[in-house]
Formats: sequence, structure tokens, C-alpha cells
Amino acid sequence: MPGLELIEMDNNKEKGLCCGGGGGVWSKYPGDQRFGVLRINEALNTGSDVIATACPYCIRMLNEAIVELGVVDKIIVRDITELLLQSVDFLDKQVKADNNKSLDQEEFHV
Repeated sequence: MPGLELIEMDNNKEKGLCCGGGGGVWSKYPGDQRFGVLRINEALNTGSDVIATACPYCIRMLNEAIVELGVVDKIIVRDITELLLQSVDFLDKQVKADNNKSLDQEEFHV
């Protein structure tokens, strides 16, 4: 996606950490702090301003944590399909502005 810089949080892939919405439980984290809050703090520490996810539970839990932490002006949660659509809209506008072509597959020989 144009303009995208992928920044991974520490707890990813094999060390992936659930937002808590799906019922995942990890004993190494304190029981008095919600996983969504932990994940938002982790994301903020990376310097990112967008969190991408494909999980509807994450969208809800992370948005609730953003409100709880009072950081609505610092970070947002987006479904990866929203980001993909945004990149296509950007490309469409850029192509039309640059050479008045559409995104028709025939014109791009896709």
C-alpha cells in the first residue's frame, strides 16, 4: 500500500498477544489491566498513529482502550480492509490526476 510503513509491536507473530475480546488469557500480565489497554500502550510506544487489524474483537476492544486512556487524538484503529480501500482510493485519484486514466484492468494490463 502506498505510503505505508509497517511497524510491529513487540508481542507479534509467535509472541502474539490477544486484545482480550476473544477470551484469550495470559498469566504473565497483571489481572487488573485489560489487554486492550496493554496493546494500546504497546502501540503508542512504537510511535505509530494507526493500528491495523482484521479482528472485529480487536477493533472494539482497542477503541474502548483508546477512549479509556484518553488518547483519541494520538492513535486510531483501522480494519485492514479500510486501509486497502484507502490505498485504492488514493491510487485512483493519483492516476486520474497524473494521466487521466481509469483503473480499468485493460488499461493497466493486469
